[in-house]
Order: sequence, then structure tokens, then C-alpha cells
Amino acid sequence: MNIREWIPFFLTWGAPCTAYVVIQVIAAIRLRGKYRLICLVPVLPMLVVGELTVSAYRQNSNLWPILLIFAGPVAFLFVAGVWISFRRARRASDV
Repeated sequence: MNIREWIPFFLTWGAPCTAYVVIQVIAAIRLRGKYRLICLVPVLPMLVVGELTVSAYRQNSNLWPILLIFAGPVAFLFVAGVWISFRRARRASDV
């Protein structure tokens, strides 16, 4: 499996998954307390999706990215929602 074969996918259809990975890493570093734990909830399911995607790719399935395409935006929105809640709670406690 050559990484160069994956680059076009992750810049087009896989962009939501790429965005999820970026926001997940940043959120895990910046969030504190219960918000950090909550934002880590989608990590395990996304690891399973990643494993299934790689397995389907290795089997030359023509639908190999389908789970990634559907799960990426959901995971991204979840982490973004947790981050927004964290910011609002922090802003409310500062007032």
C-alpha cells in the first residue's frame, strides 16, 4: 500500500475525516477536565472505521472508503460540539 495513492482521497472525499483527525488532536491537547474525556469518545469507533477501511482497501473493494466518508463528518461535528460547549462554559465561568 503506497501512501501516495491515498493522498487524493484524503484531500477530496476524505477531507471530513482529515479535518476530524486534526480537530481531535487539537481538542485533546487544549480541552480540560470532563470535556477532554468527552471529546475522546469518537476515537475508538474511528479506529474501528479506519481498520475496516484499510481491510476493505486491501481486499480491493470498490466501496472501501464508504464508512470513512460517512463517519468522518459525524465524528468531526461531535468534537466540534464538545469544543463549543467547553468554550461557552469557560466564558460563562469567567463572567
